Amino acid sequence: MMFVFGVAASGLVVVGAPASAMAGQCIRDAAGFGQGGICSAGDVSIASIKVLGTCVGGTQNGATCIVSDNTDPCIVGGGTCPGTRKCVANQPITVPMRATIVSGAQTRFDIGFWIAQDGGDAKANGGVCFRDYLHPVSTTNGDLQLLDGNGPYFNAEIGITPTDTCADIQQNKTNIYDLNPSGGGTISIVCKDNDGNGILDVGACLSWDNNNNHACNSANDTIPGTSAKCRCGFIDVGKIVVCGDGKVDPSAGEECDEGAANGSSTSCCTTTCTLVAAGTVCRPVAGICDVQETCTGSSGSCPADAFVSSSTVCRASAGECDLADNCTGTGPSCPSDTKKSSGTACTSDGNACSLDQCDGTSVTCQHPAGNAGAVCRASAGTCYVAETCTGTSSTCPADGFQSSTTVCRASAGECDLAENCPGNGPACPADATKSAGTACTADSNPCTADQCDGTSATCQHPAGNAGTVCRGSAGVCDVAETCTGTSTSCPADGFASSSTQCRVSAGECDPAENCPGNGPDCPADAKSPSGTACTSDGNPCTADQCDGTSVACQHPAGNAGTVCRAAAGACDLDETCAGSSTVCPADAFESSSTVCRSSTGECD
Repeated sequence: MMFVFGVAASGLVVVGAPASAMAGQCIRDAAGFGQGGICSAGDVSIASIKVLGTCVGGTQNGATCIVSDNTDPCIVGGGTCPGTRKCVANQPITVPMRATIVSGAQTRFDIGFWIAQDGGDAKANGGVCFRDYLHPVSTTNGDLQLLDGNGPYFNAEIGITPTDTCADIQQNKTNIYDLNPSGGGTISIVCKDNDGNGILDVGACLSWDNNNNHACNSANDTIPGTSAKCRCGFIDVGKIVVCGDGKVDPSAGEECDEGAANGSSTSCCTTTCTLVAAGTVCRPVAGICDVQETCTGSSGSCPADAFVSSSTVCRASAGECDLADNCTGTGPSCPSDTKKSSGTACTSDGNACSLDQCDGTSVTCQHPAGNAGAVCRASAGTCYVAETCTGTSSTCPADGFQSSTTVCRASAGECDLAENCPGNGPACPADATKSAGTACTADSNPCTADQCDGTSATCQHPAGNAGTVCRGSAGVCDVAETCTGTSTSCPADGFASSSTQCRVSAGECDPAENCPGNGPDCPADAKSPSGTACTSDGNPCTADQCDGTSVACQHPAGNAGTVCRAAAGACDLDETCAGSSTVCPADAFESSSTVCRSSTGECD
């Protein structure tokens, strides 16, 4: 069986520790510990293992005594048995201890005895346990003393040839032994509390065998693997693990140790040296500006006294002239009540002639007379006068009016008249306008009359101005339009008829142009087509015709073959135009062989 170690409120805790350490577990070993067999009532057992001290005072002064045993002769005799009553968990300690072994058997047994020096369970097979042997402090009924020096956990018997090398216990006897490796009176073990009762315990095993009543001559006669029986378990030895000395021993399972304060309402450490749960109040509030301190769960001390911050309001304002008081941040109490200083502005009472200010003592706003020159009654109209405070009375002066020179209604337009106050009342006279027919600003429309109508503030523009040109001629073929006097619109645009000449002829080859009848512009200037006959220049060798571009008649060379000079006699020839020159060819005559007059007879 293996045990799991832990820490609990009472000190060290072992989960799964045996219910009775003294009873232990009895087995008969056939092939190593943990195998088969039971023990009988008459077998050997460990009655106790105790820590030893030296008696101080009393009848047993100086004698060896048993720590924490109130029946020890030292205690009974009036002395004390001091001893170290505390050890550090999981740490090695060296202390003197004494074992009491009893036998209820009716035969002698060879015995073996050992302790687990590592603080664990002694029931193990092999080198885990340190196997101690016994050094007797007394004998009972002639039982043999066990001596040191002949090997682990066994000894020779006095007066007998050392062939029996095991320790013995006679039938139905009790032996008391000091436990130590070499007779020095002390033993080193690891401090553990396996059963969780706050007291040091050790894992111990006792084995026995009468070996068929023959002499024990081997250390193996009483160890695992033989026919020996054994009884193993954890046994309290009276070594107390202390909580409350003010020192935290983590190795002993202590999470904290506040000494005498352990378990108090202001400590975060329990009476068993474990930490109080985080959030547990360890210092309640001592005032409105104090905060309770709670345990952190990681320290046994209550945190330092803290206070709410200086930004925390501890006394709310009782009025607008009362200041809210904040905590100081350094103490639990709220400071004395304070008021706003005298003259501090506060909520207006709606009276323009009173001051709205704190007086330094009252929590509410005060309203004495003041505000000289401040408007207390605004003008209710343009003919009213605004009244101002006197500074000595909280009442506004009587109502007054503007003089008759004060304009109370400005002109709203060029046809509206400005009105002045009457001087004796608040009302502005009724609105008046300029009389009908009064000229006003033109609207740039020639077909409207620009005049006031006697009711409107703005200039009116009815139809009028009959005969006034409203659209001038835009071209030689356009006609000017005039207002009708009945419409504000200018008549539709009109044009000269198609019979109207708009451009005269500039020459016999330039025909005159007429308006198109549907537009303002004269058609483009046109010329007679090229080749159109025109006035002759009297030269038979020129063509008389228009050229399509010039306004005048043109006379280029032409008329080839046309007689330009007729024969002037029988011997003269006709000259004809060449067609390439405007000049008639030179005068030519018949040749001299030409008969110009035929014979009229044989004699002519």
